[in-house]
Amino acid sequence: MSYCVYEILIDGVRRYIGYTNNFNRRKRQHFKEIEKESDSKYLYKKIKLEGNKDIKVNLIKEFDNMGDAKRWEAYLILTDYFNDKQLWQSFPVSFKYF
Repeated sequence: MSYCVYEILIDGVRRYIGYTNNFNRRKRQHFKEIEKESDSKYLYKKIKLEGNKDIKVNLIKEFDNMGDAKRWEAYLILTDYFNDKQLWQSFPVSFKYF
């Protein structure tokens, strides 16, 4: 089984980083969540509030194990958090990326 890290681009700007073991399924889940009436996640609230139409979900990198994928995801999120702060997500609270 392989794992991948992916991004969500909204109007050409990276707004979300995630990891999964099934990229196509996760992509469908994101678009399904965007269509829902009520949302609890900040990402989906922002998408609806701003009325963004150009949404792309792209694969960034594939890994052989989950630990490497989670570390890469955390690295990308933290890099944004300490630099541009363009992501519409919180930084990883758990650092169990071993």
